[in-house]
Amino acid sequence: MLKFSVLSSVFILLALGAYAQERWELRKEEDSIRVYTSFTEGSKVKAIRAEFTLRASRQDLFRELLQAERYTEWQYNAEVCTVLDKPSPMEVTYHALVSTPWPVATRDLVVHLKINDRPDQDEFTIETSGRPNLLPVKPGIVRVPLSNGFWKVKQVGPKMLRIIFTMHIDPGGLVPAWLVNFTVAQAPLFTFKNLKDRLER
Repeated sequence: MLKFSVLSSVFILLALGAYAQERWELRKEEDSIRVYTSFTEGSKVKAIRAEFTLRASRQDLFRELLQAERYTEWQYNAEVCTVLDKPSPMEVTYHALVSTPWPVATRDLVVHLKINDRPDQDEFTIETSGRPNLLPVKPGIVRVPLSNGFWKVKQVGPKMLRIIFTMHIDPGGLVPAWLVNFTVAQAPLFTFKNLKDRLER
């Protein structure tokens, strides 16, 4: 049972990968947040899709996502987050360390996040991609080898956003696919509830 939370932890820290899916299964629904899962061709690990509305402006969302050093305040089991680079005002590359229960090996990941804003349009996108080779791996740590994500956001009011978030990762190490699939929906729900609380208060 202790191993369950490692998958949840890793899934959230990516903020991440659009994969075309034909059949999505609703796994969690709470506080107007819906989390779905679906198998991805060529992978034993399910992708996730989350849908929710956020009472905030796009600038509010941008500010929160670009402050990667503060992810520990709202993302599930984020122990340490360090900004490595800011190539542009709408991009950030960061390293995250994910706390995990013994005896599961601690995970870490390196992620590049890019906001593709279109101020003259209602819709914009956010892309995240893993950069696993950007930093050396420390002994005793398992580097997440694959992470891809995509946010599709539509502004439906002055301070109202409709978000579709899709993601697929390989958490690495020896954690079995069935365990990943069993726990995959838990952390997105937790994290997006926190995001809503932060931006809607």
